[in-house]
Amino acid sequence: MQSALTTQTGTIDAALDRQQRTAARLGLDVCFRDPPAGGEPAPELVVIPEGGFWMGSRANEHRARSFEQPRREVRVERPFAMTRGAIRRREYVAFLAATDHRRPRPYSW
Repeated sequence: MQSALTTQTGTIDAALDRQQRTAARLGLDVCFRDPPAGGEPAPELVVIPEGGFWMGSRANEHRARSFEQPRREVRVERPFAMTRGAIRRREYVAFLAATDHRRPRPYSW
C-alpha cells in the first residue's frame, strides 16, 4: 500500500509530465515569454495542459472550509498559457499600446 506522500508525489509527477508533453507538442517550453510588446518585456507564461482536476475539498477533509465546497471536477478542453504571476500595470499598458486595445472603463487605477 502506498503512503499518501507517495501517492501525492506520483500525482504531481504525472501532472508535470503531462504539462511537459503538451508544451513539446505545441513547440513551446513549459515556461516561456512572448516577444516584447511596446518595448516592455512580456510576462512569463506557463503552459496549462488539457485534462481534468478536482477543485475544492472533500466534506470530511481535515480543516476543509465551507467556501472550498462542493468539490467538483474541472475539465480543460484545450491547452492554454497563463501568466506565472500578477500582471504589472506597465505590462498591461504595453499590451494595450502594442495591440491597439483600449483600456475598459470604469477602471479603479
